[in-house]
Amino acid sequence: MDSIKVSLLEIRAFRKKKIVKTPTHHYMQHVDIEEAWPSCRDTLHRAFGLTCEVAKSFRVEYEAMAPSASFGTAIDQFVNLIDRITLAQEETAESALSQEKLRAIDANILTVQKSVNLIQKHVMVGFVFTRNPSA
Repeated sequence: MDSIKVSLLEIRAFRKKKIVKTPTHHYMQHVDIEEAWPSCRDTLHRAFGLTCEVAKSFRVEYEAMAPSASFGTAIDQFVNLIDRITLAQEETAESALSQEKLRAIDANILTVQKSVNLIQKHVMVGFVFTRNPSA
């Protein structure tokens, strides 16, 4: 769960992207991650849903992510849920959960990690930002 949290926080803190015009000419473009939010929304909501399933396994309360939430707010809510799950994991003996339940939790966490990695790659590498928030 920690690597998922780190990836989300890196996306949240992403403010400049290196733009390479030619091999000798490049610059740093200020970016607003909110511009990439529409292309990431569905994937993040699915990953959050799987994380909610993990939360249920540890009896962690959570709130549904608002469809109208901004990218930053959605990430903050996601990170908060991960923190609460981590605390619950430390308090729950793994022997209290069946092997089947533990395998389902592991599968969900792996799927969430893959989804968040795709979002991170999309925002930080693949997405073409058009607005300049510092202008």
